[in-house]
Order: sequence, then structure tokens, then C-alpha cells
Amino acid sequence: MLAISYCPKQYRSELDLNYFLCLFKILFINVFSLVFASMIMISNLYIPEFFVVNSTTTATAFKQAVDTKNDITPKHTDMHRFVSLGQSNHSSLEKGVWFYANYYRDAIPLSIVEELLARNFNTIYFAGTTTAEWNNVSIASKYIDFINYARSHRMNVFVVTLEDPDFAMKSESTLRLTFEDFISATDRLFDTYIVDVEPHSLPGADPCIFIPQYIRMSAILAKIASEYDVKYIDTVPTWYNTAIIECGISSGLDILSSNSLILMDYTNSTKQTLYNLRQIRSDEIDKSYVVSIKITPGHGSPQLMGKEIPRTIQAFQAESIPIALYEARYTLKQNVDLFR
Repeated sequence: MLAISYCPKQYRSELDLNYFLCLFKILFINVFSLVFASMIMISNLYIPEFFVVNSTTTATAFKQAVDTKNDITPKHTDMHRFVSLGQSNHSSLEKGVWFYANYYRDAIPLSIVEELLARNFNTIYFAGTTTAEWNNVSIASKYIDFINYARSHRMNVFVVTLEDPDFAMKSESTLRLTFEDFISATDRLFDTYIVDVEPHSLPGADPCIFIPQYIRMSAILAKIASEYDVKYIDTVPTWYNTAIIECGISSGLDILSSNSLILMDYTNSTKQTLYNLRQIRSDEIDKSYVVSIKITPGHGSPQLMGKEIPRTIQAFQAESIPIALYEARYTLKQNVDLFR
């Protein structure tokens, strides 16, 4: 603040020298105050000489500071671009879609994100990738560009791995090596890993043989995920719950060690889908889950068609049940109104 321009009355004489001395003092105080304030402002911007070091040291110190603050930079620094985990969109019920990135040889069209958003999807299950691809700079960059764009639009992106039914029968050492390699290749890119093994698709698969093996596999993968501080999700059909109980394990799907479940419920009608879900609810499964429905034809299983698609989506929303659709390419070919 500037000094107040005030002189006692006894000095207010045109010929009184004291009056002019008083004015000089006031002027001096004002100037000094301005200079002092300026010095304070400059000091806040001034970088002391002892902090100026060579460019390599400065760059290293800056990188360490950023890494410490954000802790989201992947190990593959030669990729020259990073992906943020972003803000998860928990403001609405999860509505996911299976997206197979390996279908796109070149860059993945970013317009896909807008098309998914127009259909009210808020989560992408990023599938069809391999450890080798994530270790390839050009391929990984293509994936990362798309993921960054989706997350910038507040979409969740979870990665899918171990997409082979044989993994249920693999040894612990093989499972550990495979899962750890994939997590390391995508280090700090994802905080959630979806496993889509599906051993029931093996020829002549016997539930009382592959289910105990799947339970064993789930425990191994959950331990690895915990060591890397990431979440792990099992993908299984709804009928696994009954099959597990029939194999003598009363806890059903709760015996699995994952953080949560994606329950595949592939039928051709809303009525059958809701009936299967009621069975799950009656068994009082404690794990949180998303129900995945199928609208894409093929693969030897039924799918919802036409009006059954919006009818099922609306029924799930009315019950506050998270939902996912298989899969993105076919979904984007359908009328947008089916998914609103």
C-alpha cells in the first residue's frame, strides 16, 4: 500500500520549509514501497545461479520429478509417447463393448470413439493384442493413440489378455511368465486386466475337469496381479456358477480369486437372459459383475437380434445391472437408436 499523503496542519504554509520536507518524506516513502514490492516479485521468478546445471542433469531431475508426481510413465521410454490411466467414468452404470484392436492393420480410426459414445458406451474392453505387439513401438503407438483419445473423452479402457482356452491347463510357471510379460509390456498403461480364457470351448471339455483347473489358474493370476498392484477380472459364462456347485464347491463363482467378473450370457431373447441372471442372483454371488450379451452372429452361440437388443439393454438399466456387448465392429454397423 502507498503511504497516505497527509501533513499536520502546523506545517501547511507556502513559505514553510518544513512543509516541503514533509512532502519529500512522503514521496520517498512511496518510491521506496514501490521498489521494495518490485524486488519481491522479481525474487519469486529468479532462479538462483547454483540451481542452473547442465541440460542433461536438468532433464533427469525434471523427469524424476514428473515420474514421482504422476507415476504413469511406462518403462518403454523409447516409444516417445505415454498413455495416462485417465479418470475412470464412474458417474454412470458401466456399459462396455468388446473391441478387437488387431482387426486394424493401420491406425485405428478415432471416429470409433465418437460412434461408441453416440451409442452410450462408456467402457472399452481392448482385446486381440499380444505381448509382442506391445513391445513393438509402431504397433503399440497405434494402440496408445486410440486409447489416449478414448480416455480424453472420459471412456474407461481395460485390456484383455490370455485369450486362449489352453491357459486353464498350463503350469504355474507358464502362467506366471505369460501374464507377467504382458503386464510388463503394458506397464502403467492399464490398471485393469481382463482374462478371457474360456476353457469350455475346448473339444470334449468336461466341466469337472476344466473347472478345478480354472479355479487354480484364477488363484495364480490373482496373486500375480496383486504383486503388480493391478486389478484382474475373470470372464466366464453364467452357467459356470451351477457347474462349480455341481462339482462340489458350494460357493460357486465366489471361489474365483479375481477382483470381479464378466458373465457371458449369450441367448436370443431378453426373457432367457433375465432368467439366467435371476439364477445368478438367487445364488447370492458376492462378487461384483458385468453381464456380457452377444449381438454379433457366429461362433456357434446364439445372439440377440432386432428389438431384443434395446429391450435387454433397457431391462438391465432398469435393474441397475452393468452390461457389455460383444462386439464393437458389428455393433457400429447397427442403427444407433438400438443402443440408446
